[in-house]
Amino acid sequence: MPRPLGMHPDELEVLLHGASLELPACERAKAIALRLKLVWRLRLGPAGSFAALTSLTILFALMDGGEVTALVSTRCPRLRNLRLCLELVGDHGISIRSGSLRSLSICVARKWRLEVAAPRLEYLYVGGAIDEARVSAPKLAGLVWSCPNYDPHRHQFEDAGRRRLQLMDIGLASAAGLLMQQFDGADQLRLRVSIPLGVAYKSFLNETSKLPKCQTLNITLPTNSCHGLAPVMLHLLRSCSSTKKVSVQLLGLTDYPTWLRCRSNCPCRLEESRRIDGIDLNSLEEVEITSYRGSQEELLEFVEHLCRCNAPILKKLVFSHTKFSAPSQTKALFEKIRSMCYPKIDVEFYDFMDGAWVCFYGFD
Repeated sequence: MPRPLGMHPDELEVLLHGASLELPACERAKAIALRLKLVWRLRLGPAGSFAALTSLTILFALMDGGEVTALVSTRCPRLRNLRLCLELVGDHGISIRSGSLRSLSICVARKWRLEVAAPRLEYLYVGGAIDEARVSAPKLAGLVWSCPNYDPHRHQFEDAGRRRLQLMDIGLASAAGLLMQQFDGADQLRLRVSIPLGVAYKSFLNETSKLPKCQTLNITLPTNSCHGLAPVMLHLLRSCSSTKKVSVQLLGLTDYPTWLRCRSNCPCRLEESRRIDGIDLNSLEEVEITSYRGSQEELLEFVEHLCRCNAPILKKLVFSHTKFSAPSQTKALFEKIRSMCYPKIDVEFYDFMDGAWVCFYGFD
């Protein structure tokens, strides 16, 4: 059999015949961090405990779900921080029961099931194509849900009630709005908004018709968001009556070619999508906009609508960018934004130069 291009002979041997690495019991170790290749199977030793272990990181390993369960739930009595990035073999399920765990970050390739019972757990990150989840964590304060879907019947937070979180970070996956509704609100709400062409825009409107109450709203728009910036942001701002700060990151807002833009009958093209009626930003004090490249027209349209909204105590707009065009055109853009905001809103501009954000003084 010819050796695959770029593969070391030892790696080929592992691929063909399999190889395992046993995790020995280390009773005095306080922290363990392993970074493996997914061709290695990490196994749990037949006996022994990790009596002093408080921090465990295992990245890019093959493991059996039952062994993960046994390791965390029965052999690490003092474990506080757990970070796992795995591919499961055998039964694709993990059950974590720990009275000491404070922070859990777990991402698994392929479909898998998760059960967590951790009365002291404060932070939870979940990633991957999770099929089922049952989480009991009455002290949970921070949740990052980086999964492609959410189903309230299959993904359950037993102690959520109407509890308020310190951090809620949710990508707009299928039915993500239902997950946000499980909690009363968050001090900081992070949303990653990616809206493809077609009926996805209507789904976006439905999913985000009512955001949780939050003090700070962070919105990230990636490069594949082909709908107008102003309609998207105005829709989200309708849920921000109690929000004090809005931060927007535009990761590649640009002028799309015609064949990549949404159709003329898309809801984001309708005049009503740009109406500011009913947008009451009574608590908003500051807006940050960070753009890493892009369309000046989109930005100007959004800023214009923002300045017309009912935001009686909005006093500060911080605008940062990496590169638009020539310095003279950048200066012209900044002057347009400042003129829109003057005199009600103070405006700060920053350029990304030599690896740092530098305040832009280009109005003399």
